[in-house]
Amino acid sequence: MKRYTLIFLLVGLLLFGCGIEEELEIRKLAEQTAWYERHGKGDEACRMYIMMGNELGKLGDGPQAARYYLKAQKILADGHNLPLQYHLNRQMARLLMNQGQLEDAEGYAGNAFYYAKAHKDVEGQIETCRILAQIVMRSNRTSDNPAYYLAIARDLAHEHHLTEEDHELTLALANICLMRGQYDKARSLTASVRREISMAEQLDTTTMGGTLTLDAEVLRRFSHSLPSDSVRYYGQRALENAELRVDNQRKQTWLVLALAVIVILTVLFGTYIQRHRRRQELMAMRLQKLEELQRQAEDEDRKPLRQQAEEQMRQTDVYKRLSTLSDGDHPTDSDWQQLARTLDEVYPGYTNRLSALTRLSTHEHRVCLLLKAGFEPAEIAQLVLRSKSAVSSVRSRLYEKCFGRKGTPADWDMVIKGL
Repeated sequence: MKRYTLIFLLVGLLLFGCGIEEELEIRKLAEQTAWYERHGKGDEACRMYIMMGNELGKLGDGPQAARYYLKAQKILADGHNLPLQYHLNRQMARLLMNQGQLEDAEGYAGNAFYYAKAHKDVEGQIETCRILAQIVMRSNRTSDNPAYYLAIARDLAHEHHLTEEDHELTLALANICLMRGQYDKARSLTASVRREISMAEQLDTTTMGGTLTLDAEVLRRFSHSLPSDSVRYYGQRALENAELRVDNQRKQTWLVLALAVIVILTVLFGTYIQRHRRRQELMAMRLQKLEELQRQAEDEDRKPLRQQAEEQMRQTDVYKRLSTLSDGDHPTDSDWQQLARTLDEVYPGYTNRLSALTRLSTHEHRVCLLLKAGFEPAEIAQLVLRSKSAVSSVRSRLYEKCFGRKGTPADWDMVIKGL
């Protein structure tokens, strides 16, 4: 289980990087912030807090990001630094909007507009109006119209000759008109933009968080209400761009999944090879041990010692008790424990050598104890409450389990007697 946990951790690291670089960046910013605070540089510390909040927002840690923004807000309580006040309130508005706290986000966006206007930041005012429009659209409030904020932003762009922003905001307004069924107004807005642009290919309508052109689906549905030589072209471009984005996302998703599968299969295959190699080495060691046991069994010099140990075992209390049990009686847990201790006294270290040979179940362990004690298969079957054929099956299965090849019950008996 631990190995597979490590595998999935490795895959996670390969796919997503675990945000290590971002965490290191946040630590560096925290160190710089602490230095600024120690030396009384409030504005610089405030900038660092805002930057840390931005990084944590990218990582999806909204509560921690808000905590750093609030620290910056505490430093700027006197309100003397208008650009920083604007930047902080704008970031707070975006964060809260993405978290669904639309009412609080609207309050911070309103503050950001006030600070941008106070220090005559036209682009800041336009950006804040876009955020307010997004908040209204997400809140689905029928009493408010996102077009109100977009119109303010468009007027600011037009007044200060920001042509590109003017076109983007005009088309955003046209899109809202289409969604509200105001087709004549949408046609008028798009026509005004088209008149000001020499080539339609130069139009890049990036607004409100993503590439936005006139709603292609609405244009197809209501193409008869709009001029075919202007709006339909942009709708077709929007549809093609949307399809390309979806196709690219699908390809990236499949690529990530394919890489994940390759990594998982590679790790699993490597794990299998490693386990197989270890198993082969273990089998080789056991076979070597088996050959040694066979040589010891054939050694005539050891025969008197084995016979002496077998006779000593038959004289023990536990052997006599087990051999005289009636048919309706069976060994207790205490009997099995005493049998194991007695075998270790007669054959020092027997149970340890048995455990090292292979992993045994309780039933298999008891069969091996009785075999070493010198009981016959029929007697073992009676003591473990199994049939004689079941006991034979256990012995042959243990030989195959231990050495990786077929063997007879007698083969396993020889292994046990040699331990």
